[in-house]
Amino acid sequence: ITGFTVLGRPLTLPPAGTPLTLRFRDNVLGFEFAAFDYAQPAHNQFRYRLVGFDETAQVMAGEHDITYTNLDPGHYVLEVAGSNDGVNWSAQPARLAFTVLPPPWRSWWAYIGYALGLLLGGMVLFHVYGRTVRRRQAYLDERNRRRWAEALHQLIQAVTVLEDEHAISACLLDSLMKFIEYDRSLFYVERENGLVLIGCRGGDAVEQLYHERWPSAHTEVALRLRHEREPRLLTPEEAATLEPSGQSPRHYLSVP
Repeated sequence: ITGFTVLGRPLTLPPAGTPLTLRFRDNVLGFEFAAFDYAQPAHNQFRYRLVGFDETAQVMAGEHDITYTNLDPGHYVLEVAGSNDGVNWSAQPARLAFTVLPPPWRSWWAYIGYALGLLLGGMVLFHVYGRTVRRRQAYLDERNRRRWAEALHQLIQAVTVLEDEHAISACLLDSLMKFIEYDRSLFYVERENGLVLIGCRGGDAVEQLYHERWPSAHTEVALRLRHEREPRLLTPEEAATLEPSGQSPRHYLSVP
């Protein structure tokens, strides 16, 4: 190998065994060969292969230079053998190793930068998404508070003009649906002989009769709930007493 050019500029060949390092912009590489035959130099042939690019060796006669363009980043070795008759080739090919560096945007530190950028972008998107969700939830909470305040104001106005306790319980139970959805509601009032059911929603006539008798049939649970000062969720055992079948597929909230 007698000559080496990059983008048409000749470069000095390194010592044997010393690899070359080329930039990604050095995308036009030229190589020149020589084989010695003083009798018929025109019959000289060359067999070359760029390991890392060519799958098989190429043979050419009458020429002694080759060009490679736009090589991908990586490691390459040019191997060249000479012959003066096409049969007897040089025992050991000449070799020139070189490396084409990747462009900055394909280097290892660039990929680290990409990964960090994606991570940072994901964190920013997650933060923005979380803030959006919190704002949306705050908006919904505020809207619910206003809706509840309006419904409560209307309820108070409606109850104020009523005198019959059955009408009051009906108004309360119907308005309760604006605050919490339910399948069944029971309204008990205090009497001298215990709790009396004066209003209910959900259930048939048989269930209503069962709930009318519930305070006397389950005095311990009824007494426990009468002494409560705050709303609480009934235990599964307590809720089961409110089911005629004795099973408790529902959750009950006691509100004193």
